[in-house]
Parts: sequence; C-alpha cells; structure tokens
Amino acid sequence: MQDERDILTLTDDDGNEIELEILRYFFYNGEEYAMVAEPDDEGRDCDSCDKDPDSDECDCEPVEVFFMKVEPIDDENEEYTFVDEDLAEALMNVIDSEYDEMDEDDEEADE
Repeated sequence: MQDERDILTLTDDDGNEIELEILRYFFYNGEEYAMVAEPDDEGRDCDSCDKDPDSDECDCEPVEVFFMKVEPIDDENEEYTFVDEDLAEALMNVIDSEYDEMDEDDEEADE
C-alpha cells in the first residue's frame, strides 16, 4: 500500500500548474507554516538509499525544501504564500533544532 501524500497544486503567473508535496505543518511565532518540496517520485532522497546520507558514498540529490505561510480564508480553504529568505532561514533553524532534539533523545534512549 502506498502512503498518501499531501499534494498542493499552485498556479504561477503564466497559468502553469506547479505541484508541491507538503512535508509537514508547524507553528512559529503564532503563525502556521508548511514545509514543502517538489514531489519525489524518483526516489532521489536518501530514504530510498542504503547508504549513509552523511557518507561520501551517498550520491543522492538533496531534496530542496521551501516554506509557505498558511492563512485560512474560510472554514474549508487556505491560502499559501512563499516566505522571504530571512524568514525561511529562521524556519529552517526551527526544523533543524527539532531534529537535533530528536537525535539527542534517541542517543539517551540507546544508553
């Protein structure tokens, strides 16, 4: 059974449709954000690779992520807007620190 993915379809200024996969939702400073990436249909990320992603042997392409602010329009609809570079960096730091905390918890559990 294949995992269901949350795909967001946007339309650019030229009328072209762009699909982005929502990787996760989270809150920062009271606002809701989504971390998104191009859908990974080709298994390019290291989750599908047997090699350690931190090793020189791994040649998987990194998945580029983007951040979007999520604003409700009504009970059923939301508006997604890309954030600026400075806010994206702050949001990436939030995500990185969460993963660092998870790694520390895993290490403590292994002891």
